[in-house]
Amino acid sequence: MPTGSGSSSSAAVPRAGGARVYTAGTAARLAAALSSRPGQLTVVGGGLTGTEMAAEIAEAHPAWRVRLVTAGQIGPDLSPRGREHVRAALGRPGVRIEEGRTVESPDAVDADAVVSTAAMAPTTELAEKAGLETDATGRIRVDTALRSVSHPEVVAAGDACAGPRMACATAFPTGSHAAGTLLREAYGGRPEPLRFRYWITCVSLGRGDGLIRILRRDDAPRDVVLTGRAAARVQEQAVRSTVRFLRFGARHPAVVGRSGAVLRRRWCPEPSPPGATRARCGESHRDDSVPVRAGGWTPLALQG
Repeated sequence: MPTGSGSSSSAAVPRAGGARVYTAGTAARLAAALSSRPGQLTVVGGGLTGTEMAAEIAEAHPAWRVRLVTAGQIGPDLSPRGREHVRAALGRPGVRIEEGRTVESPDAVDADAVVSTAAMAPTTELAEKAGLETDATGRIRVDTALRSVSHPEVVAAGDACAGPRMACATAFPTGSHAAGTLLREAYGGRPEPLRFRYWITCVSLGRGDGLIRILRRDDAPRDVVLTGRAAARVQEQAVRSTVRFLRFGARHPAVVGRSGAVLRRRWCPEPSPPGATRARCGESHRDDSVPVRAGGWTPLALQG
């Protein structure tokens, strides 16, 4: 159940009078607005999403005056060295940073366009309707194999499951592991606990600059960063490799978060007698103990 997440801001769904307020979910509308007559744009939120948004817009649309407003300090999860680089990178294209300023509502901001990058919130409607046990934020409570603690037949991944932080780096390993949990249980195996760690965080600061922060085992940032064009190239490859990484994870799940299992399947046309194994389909495998399904799809490779 990868139900995903969205902006926790009420501006996620534009309403009457809020046509000038945008979120990541209304990016197409924002792009159209930026192509029109320029003016002043304010990004609300000093986290990584707001930082990236301000940097990219200021570089791509220099005619717009860009301001970033945040209740705390910019990049609260960054190391001091990383935060210093972000401030310098935003200053080059003229982004004005206002820290320590609380915004009650994006609609109240005096600007021609307002981009709200409020904290992400899980999409909880499906879990609530299904009666699944959730935590205080609405994320599904799961065991170490990512099975719902109240409905073990349901497996949650990504932003939907409680525990790991909501991030792209979480979605990959938990999604792969959730698939492995389902496949292991389907063929009589025992799901393994999820084990993975974060290594880096990539921040885009325009086409020619970026920030790669190195993380400790507990996900805290080290005061060691990669910046400049080298960081921008790493970030660009991280974005472009999304589809490639998904395909790689399907073939090598153990590398992507020690997921339980991946099954490559093929049609075995003949009905199988009781006790038949995958060897009947003329293949040589690591484990021939998983029964073949009679006259149907049969697993050809179990990896864990």
